[in-house]
Amino acid sequence: STPEVMQETARLGAGMINDVRALRREGALEAAARSGLPVCLMHMRGEPDTMQQDTAYAQSIEDEVSDFLAERITVCEAAGIE
Repeated sequence: STPEVMQETARLGAGMINDVRALRREGALEAAARSGLPVCLMHMRGEPDTMQQDTAYAQSIEDEVSDFLAERITVCEAAGIE
């Protein structure tokens, strides 16, 4: 989602942010932190229209997704998202 969508849905009473880009879009991390809402981080390679094209993983898919989400959690925590 865009930061603007996150802000507006939070204002309208959304209960959480579910972001397929794991808050990697410019301004998304800050918007999520300002909202105070819980966040669901998701893993995606590339963009929605290309994410199914690169399905070969250097390590196991479980390890790659786990490592990615652990890194994003660290970034979120540093931004004040609990």
